[in-house]
Amino acid sequence: MTRRSPVSLALPAFATVAVALSVTVVAQLADTPVQATDPRSLITGIVRSEDGTALAGAEVWLDAKRVTTDGDGRFSLEHPRAAVVTASAEGHLPRSVAAEPGPVTDLRLTAKPDETVSLRFGGDVMFGRRYYADVAGRGPILKHGATPNDIAGILSGVGPLLDDADLSIVNLETALVADPWNGAGKRPKGLHPTKDLVITSSTASAKALADAGVEVVSLSNNHTFDGLGAGLKSTIAALDAAGVKHFGAGSTVAEAWKPAVLTVRGNRVAFVGCTTVDGRHSGTSYVAEARHGGAAECEPALLTAAVEKARQQAPLVIVTIHGGAEYRRSQTREVRDLAQTATQAGAQLVVGSHPHVVGGLVHTGSSLFAESLGNLAFDQDLWSTLPSYLLRVDARFKAKGGTPAAQLVRADTDPILIDDYRPRPAVGAVAESVARIASGWVEGGVVMNRDSAAVPLGDAKPPTTPTTAKAELAKNEVRRISPGWWLAPAPDLNDQVRAGTDLLFGTGSFEPTVVGASDGAIPAWSLGKYATVSGDASCHSGHGIQLARTPLSTETAVMSPDHRSPVVQGQQLTLVANIRQASEGSRLEVHWYEDMAGPSTKSTKLELPTGAWSPERCQPVRLDLTAPRKAVAAQVYIVLDAPKGGQTIRRLAIDDVSLVDWAPKGRSGRRYDVVGGLRNGTVTLRSDSAAPADSSPLVR
Repeated sequence: MTRRSPVSLALPAFATVAVALSVTVVAQLADTPVQATDPRSLITGIVRSEDGTALAGAEVWLDAKRVTTDGDGRFSLEHPRAAVVTASAEGHLPRSVAAEPGPVTDLRLTAKPDETVSLRFGGDVMFGRRYYADVAGRGPILKHGATPNDIAGILSGVGPLLDDADLSIVNLETALVADPWNGAGKRPKGLHPTKDLVITSSTASAKALADAGVEVVSLSNNHTFDGLGAGLKSTIAALDAAGVKHFGAGSTVAEAWKPAVLTVRGNRVAFVGCTTVDGRHSGTSYVAEARHGGAAECEPALLTAAVEKARQQAPLVIVTIHGGAEYRRSQTREVRDLAQTATQAGAQLVVGSHPHVVGGLVHTGSSLFAESLGNLAFDQDLWSTLPSYLLRVDARFKAKGGTPAAQLVRADTDPILIDDYRPRPAVGAVAESVARIASGWVEGGVVMNRDSAAVPLGDAKPPTTPTTAKAELAKNEVRRISPGWWLAPAPDLNDQVRAGTDLLFGTGSFEPTVVGASDGAIPAWSLGKYATVSGDASCHSGHGIQLARTPLSTETAVMSPDHRSPVVQGQQLTLVANIRQASEGSRLEVHWYEDMAGPSTKSTKLELPTGAWSPERCQPVRLDLTAPRKAVAAQVYIVLDAPKGGQTIRRLAIDDVSLVDWAPKGRSGRRYDVVGGLRNGTVTLRSDSAAPADSSPLVR
């Protein structure tokens, strides 16, 4: 049930039209009669095979609820909020996805399970530093002496996703030591003495990873050697004791390059890893060399030799490359060249890490490169590090001329949002934003679905035939592109429209965005004491935010995203929102920062128009911005001042808040989720799948 403010919004009464919705129940619980159900409490979907064929009789479950699909592969589960559902069918591998009431979930299952291995890849993982700190008065997530069960709980939200694959692999970006340091006070002896930042986690983390469903970890990164030789030894010992396979680091160069080889149903998979971040500037390098151990250092000749050696042991070789620029979604030329080196040597899949933000997928020939998987479990506070995804890749094994061979047959993403340092499966606008990044940040033959990105490989086919549509856009109008649609190239694009990206990742719609969120909470936002989620504040059929102040109030009501968004000097931005009701003292603010920590140096304010509007005709507002000199971050604030005496009650009802980063003119593609009109006219949009006939490509 949605929480309501104790102070009524007292919005004007507007006529509402009740729309009769017919519901066809296509699957039912065993021994339970079919009953009419509110469609807003139904998770529906279609289960298909990898070639797009609907699977009748597939089993779909959510907690204790189990249903089977009808003849068209359709299912329906009564559930009022987002959840992870799992599907299985005879002759197919199982698959889990996050789903929400409303949109139809597309579940693709890979066939020939005896010949196929499913793999899950997650981003950077650590369980130290702020996990042991009291953040925002909520108390530490972990305490000294944390058990494997305590630590595994951090990954519990994505547990069903990790469990649906034969092998789950993450980048373990930390040293595992008996007594982890939280980063406060004097650096203990035994840790890297000159490095700017060291990360240590408990040795209990190894067992926690195993319990959470992780079978393999990469150690080819710049934090594996943070505990020096002794820390590397304790890391490897803890992983070995927990039965977690590892690769990418060792006490010698040869050990660091040694592949990890695993067998699944008789099919062999090899993993090789290296890093470009050598740390030699610090005085003690992070990579293995003659003097000490460490991570494998990326060098083309060594990488080629390692992949070729791994191909002799397994037909499927996967390479992880740790490098690039932190907080940049596009990989560097160096890392892209190394990825090409790995694939030319025989690797079918290359996975990147180090930027801490998620990047795009690139499909070239028979190989796949995930440029950056961002974070999976990390304690970073930078806003751009919060959205990420788990990558699911299925590979089929068969002999060619008597020689074992492997082929990637499907790859797709499962969006996540890191909320309070915990990864949670994402739905709605956040899932859409992540899908746009994965499918549109680099060119590479990737299909964008409503809430995921997919790479059709082997015999897999795109979901349906692509669709093209036209939409009207007025001059100076800012509209959000509907999920699954993207701005198509056009001859007059420079003069007609400008593409943009919402830096808030759609969270300013104030709709449910993650599985497991508590009622009345907006993940990744701080509502403060005086803001609540309410349908009465919405500018559509969902939720908005209301702030209220009474004559007795003395404090200003403030809410904002949890963390700052990175910007650069001169960056062109626009803050937009829809206002349902606003009293005097209502405003939007953007604060500018010259550092990722510390107070703001400047702020820009927009006083909101006073009045009340209907949900269908909320008052749009915009504030055009240019990031000032020396600015490195920005943060949005929604503000309502307390009354200054008298009997005044102040209210602010707001929805659809976005901070738009405008691309240079002429840009188009999947990565953009906002368009702005440069003149009156029409714009062309596309969908990689067939859209409903009544689906508008632009949100009002």
